[in-house]
Amino acid sequence: MEVGKVEFGPNVEHVIPKRDLKIPATKKPLPNILNNLDTQLFKGGHPRFNELLIELSELHARKNSDYSGDNPLANLKECENYGVPAWKGVLIRLSDKYSRIKSIVKKGSVSVKDESLIDTLRDQAVYSLLAIILMEEDQIGTPTAEKKC
Repeated sequence: MEVGKVEFGPNVEHVIPKRDLKIPATKKPLPNILNNLDTQLFKGGHPRFNELLIELSELHARKNSDYSGDNPLANLKECENYGVPAWKGVLIRLSDKYSRIKSIVKKGSVSVKDESLIDTLRDQAVYSLLAIILMEEDQIGTPTAEKKC
């Protein structure tokens, strides 16, 4: 059995068997190592949940190349030029996505045909993860940093 190495941090790696995940046929093959991970790495839960995590990683990578270039958080940190912490800027984007979700559900259809309700939910999931990253960078949400909020 062929194995792959996944690094989790400095000097920490986990050896796992390689196998192809069953990504829906409409999706192109994932360009990163996650495409070859065994879902046993993601212990428990629904298998589709794990596949969605991988799809979200790929979505983030694609959108990141359009928005940020070399710094994956550059576009999200632009609001800091106006005195708004980046993590709060992402929360504002999340509220915009939530407003769109409410509108779609109320109307029962989308006006922008290129972005479905599921696409909006995926964007919201990615923004949530990016907010966590930015909060961790600012140490927001830690017991010693609650006052920053």
